[in-house]
Amino acid sequence: MNVIDMVGMQERLAALRAEAAALMSQINTAYLPTPVRSSHPNFPGSVWSVGRRHDQWNVYVVPGQEDVLYVHHPGDMPGDVQPMEIDYAQDVAMALLAACHHANLHRQSPPELPVVAAARRKTGRIPTE
Repeated sequence: MNVIDMVGMQERLAALRAEAAALMSQINTAYLPTPVRSSHPNFPGSVWSVGRRHDQWNVYVVPGQEDVLYVHHPGDMPGDVQPMEIDYAQDVAMALLAACHHANLHRQSPPELPVVAAARRKTGRIPTE
């Protein structure tokens, strides 16, 4: 491998590192949602809910079945859930984050900082402090 090839490889590696850092910066580890209720008649355990009543997502973790998540999304009939293996659920979550990152790069209005967006979703208003 000659010096020119090494320079090109170093530039490509730097570009990959920058892209990875940009994607990782979209993950706000300071804010992880907490369960909103601890049990459901059919799914005892922890439940994370996102959205409003008419378009709510619910993610259930059942004690003793931690290798599977149970997901109810707005397209499901009431009471229906979709089982998701943890690895697949993580892949879906990363795809959603990557798609949001891509969309933020191309949208007309500037994106909110993740902590501001999380506070707005939680309280319905933008924090002033």
